[in-house]
Amino acid sequence: MDWVLIVVVGVLFVAMIAMQFVSAKKSKKKQEEMQNKMVVGTEIMTVGGIVGKIVAIDPQKGTVTISTGESGMEITFVKQAIRDIRSEAVVNTIPAKKEEIPQEESKEENADEQK
Repeated sequence: MDWVLIVVVGVLFVAMIAMQFVSAKKSKKKQEEMQNKMVVGTEIMTVGGIVGKIVAIDPQKGTVTISTGESGMEITFVKQAIRDIRSEAVVNTIPAKKEEIPQEESKEENADEQK
């Protein structure tokens, strides 16, 4: 009876350790995805609760410079200090052009209308 209890406790302990590794791996992947989505103009919040827009990113140093408030004060943080992306930057604001009708089709339509 004693060995059964030891085996059950051992299995539970191993399962708990495995779940911690899986959870840590998911958290790290989520953090990396968030850091890859950061571009100039993205509104972020730091782990200290400071909110601002990214004005510069230095990939060599692994830092992000943000502008906070109306005063425009700039603060530099390491990328790991970014907790959350509050709103993503608008990258493409120009609407796509409408397709132009080829000249041949336009001529055919005009000929049909005249008949």
